Parts: sequence; structure tokens; C-alpha cells
Amino acid sequence: MHDTAQFILMLIRFYDPVKTGFLRDSYQKESVEQLHIIIGTMLNYAAFIEFGTHKIAPQAHVTPAFHQAFEFVKQRVIERAEEMSR
Repeated sequence: MHDTAQFILMLIRFYDPVKTGFLRDSYQKESVEQLHIIIGTMLNYAAFIEFGTHKIAPQAHVTPAFHQAFEFVKQRVIERAEEMSR
């Protein structure tokens, strides 16, 4: 699962609208359990960048990363489930 999380993290950083790089560099992954990894940032303005506000247009970077990674993630989950059932 860590390679899947790393792939998604790479895509988020790729799609991030870089001005200073601070938001891009703030994204991290954290393992909670064997099959539970959180990817995110502690920056409170990340959601405003992703979804926009009444003053700024959305600059999605997390959503397209997950959309692009969907098939990769789906395949990795299937492989891990098969490995665990053996």
C-alpha cells in the first residue's frame, strides 16, 4: 500500500499549482494501520486552492491525482487482497 500512496502523493505534487512550492511540499503520507494510509496536508488553505472560493477559481490538484491513480489503486488493492487470502 505504501507504493500506491507514494504514487498518489507524486501525482498530487505534480498537479499542485506551484507558486512558492510550500503547499506542494507540505503533502505527506502517514500509515495508520497496515491497510490504512492517510495522504494530506496540515495547511488550512489547501481546500480553498482545491475547490476555490467566491474570490478565486478552483485549482484542483488532489482530485485529478486520485482520478488518474484510480486504476493503479484498484489493481494494487486486488493484488493485496489475493496475497492476504493465501
